Amino acid sequence: MRILVVRFSSIGDIVLTTPIFRLLKARFPKAEIHWVTKGAFASVLDGNLNIDRVWKWDDAEERKELKKSSFDFVVDLQKNARSRQVKWMFFGTPNTTISKQNFRKLIWVAFKQHRLKKCPWLAKVLECRSFTNRCIDVLKVFGVEDDVQGLDFQVDTHTEKEVRNHFSGFSDFTCLSLGGSFFTKRLPLQKWQQLIVDLNCDVVMIGGSSDISEADALEKALLSSDFQFKVKNLVGKLSLKESAAAVKLSAGVFTGDTGMLHISAALGKQVHLIWGNTIPEFGMVPPLKQGGELLQNEVEGLSCRPCSKLGFDACPKGHFNCMNNLQI
Repeated sequence: MRILVVRFSSIGDIVLTTPIFRLLKARFPKAEIHWVTKGAFASVLDGNLNIDRVWKWDDAEERKELKKSSFDFVVDLQKNARSRQVKWMFFGTPNTTISKQNFRKLIWVAFKQHRLKKCPWLAKVLECRSFTNRCIDVLKVFGVEDDVQGLDFQVDTHTEKEVRNHFSGFSDFTCLSLGGSFFTKRLPLQKWQQLIVDLNCDVVMIGGSSDISEADALEKALLSSDFQFKVKNLVGKLSLKESAAAVKLSAGVFTGDTGMLHISAALGKQVHLIWGNTIPEFGMVPPLKQGGELLQNEVEGLSCRPCSKLGFDACPKGHFNCMNNLQI
């Protein structure tokens, strides 16, 4: 049996789909489980033993080879025009598709969290089913149910060993993930600075190249003060897998609603989730690996929250109170 799973993006959402591969492999131990995604994300699940082959949809040669392949079933976890192309490519092959809950999210954006939560039963009805659970729902056709084992993410021993070399002389440290796909999902620099001072322990900062200037400014502000803890700035210096290794080696993680949130949950860490313009009711809270812990931080009662189901490059109201008023 050959099964093709379709999920093109992004890092966090891909990590949230990992129970699907595990559940399919458990249900069909001898099956070949294939995954088609964008080339930029093809390495995210490297080392996942439940995936037999990864296809890069935007690679012309691989796409041509994929078209010549045959599958017994297609599992669509994307549900967009591109994933429909995949299903048309294998026209006649049985398939199942994830349900989207964009309408519910738009209701939360339109009527706001503070209003809907005044009516608990209505808030409960409108709360989005978690993305991972909606992924697992598509496997009901196979009689598969959730094994409640959380997410999967592999960090190879070589990468972990290499990253460990960065932390010579560090005691138990806390990892701070500064990144975010939108400004309204990122904690302001002054809030990070106050958080680090309050933690009063060794910290390691991680993030992408777009976060370098903020991380450098934060490091400079901290090093100019007389603190006993150590600060390691690795923002823009680590690959995704290396950043995950830093998280794995840490005592805990502070992160926004980003891909590193889901990777941290998959690694069974204590995760301090910082909500900005998005809200838990959108259904993106990750299931935890055994031993993990999720501590959520949000400003409830704001008349403008959520302002979007994704985010903005600036606060639409100008005050950014969903982050500036956070007590972490």
